[in-house]
Amino acid sequence: MKKILFAAVAALAITGCSQNEEIEKAAKTAEIGFNTVVKTTTRVTPLETDNFTAFHVYGYNIGETEVSNASAFTTPLIANGSSYTRTDKNTSWAGDTYYWPASATDKLCFFAYSPELSSPDVYTTPDNGYPTLSYAIKEVGSQKDLVIAKATNLLKEANTGGVSLAFAHALTQINFSVKLVQNFTYKITEIKIENVANEGTLGFENTTWTSQKGSEAYIYNVTYNSSGYNPKETSEETVDFSTADNALMLLPQSFDDSSAAAISVAYTVTASNGQTTFTGTKKVELKNSTAWGEGKKIRYTLTLPTGADAISFTPTVGSWTDDSREESAK
Repeated sequence: MKKILFAAVAALAITGCSQNEEIEKAAKTAEIGFNTVVKTTTRVTPLETDNFTAFHVYGYNIGETEVSNASAFTTPLIANGSSYTRTDKNTSWAGDTYYWPASATDKLCFFAYSPELSSPDVYTTPDNGYPTLSYAIKEVGSQKDLVIAKATNLLKEANTGGVSLAFAHALTQINFSVKLVQNFTYKITEIKIENVANEGTLGFENTTWTSQKGSEAYIYNVTYNSSGYNPKETSEETVDFSTADNALMLLPQSFDDSSAAAISVAYTVTASNGQTTFTGTKKVELKNSTAWGEGKKIRYTLTLPTGADAISFTPTVGSWTDDSREESAK
């Protein structure tokens, strides 16, 4: 069957930190182009315009009906999905060629994601409803910033300038800071989040997760020795441990009273006279704490006691959306 949709990328713009970039290509009469936007800055190496180099897209023809009345996406135009790649921001996108349907009243729908999926992740078009992604969080060194996009009810006449795909962040970004107390030296050897769900199903309809399951632990990539560093101006000072590529990218989820999720910190504290006042691991539970939302950037600011006291934390939530929190361990 002759392909009736053209999916060569006409323009790509990813916004991060209020930056926009357009890469333009003239579209032929019956061709479809994509104008893609990643809404905010991201993780691992932050996903921004300069390093956004691949996405995968599926397309469907729903005829003359509205997507809200479509029981299923049963007429695929890009049945197995199609990948679009480029070397860098200065090169053109490469991918398969498709065309708009001949009928001007036929509506098209597109669903896209980045990066490419790997086992056991699966894109599924169900018998009823929107497509979904079954997704599992990878080991820390292999975690990626998952973004997805949809564009629905598209008519050829209204989209000659390209189909707009606004990619949204689907995971929760986690970072840590600690508060140091004056006249003490801290050696932090491990920060770990444990007993958190690591698998779930992501719906394209509204970018929300369901069926979260599993119980995994993830170690934050940081070691720290404050020897030679001592806050002088105040009794305590906050140190930010985040770098360009060490954030954890974890599954959005909530923490009720039965949750076993926790943050544990292994560290040693030495007083100015050389006495070790604490060495070991302390833990703070996350039960009944603020949920991890899709596209949220959460920072836990840990107050590490110099002795046998419990750790406290203050979380803050914001945009990617940032979300910062202060926590205390026990």
